[in-house]
Amino acid sequence: MKSSRTKQSKSEPNVLELGSRSLNKQHTNRTLVIPKTALLICGYRGNGKMTADVKLIINPNGEKFIKITPIISGEKK
Repeated sequence: MKSSRTKQSKSEPNVLELGSRSLNKQHTNRTLVIPKTALLICGYRGNGKMTADVKLIINPNGEKFIKITPIISGEKK
């Protein structure tokens, strides 16, 4: 007899909920504040100028999200 359960993948992504953030309006631009804790977890150490790569990702299934990757000082691409 076959089980009616579907197999789940063994590894599921870790999700860190950082809460809802409001968009601030500056002139014609919209800005979103990212929690410092999230940046620290990604490897940013808080010294020097902060820059980040920002990408819009659109999956074949239609899912859309923004990927922000901090660039650590001295790190080469």
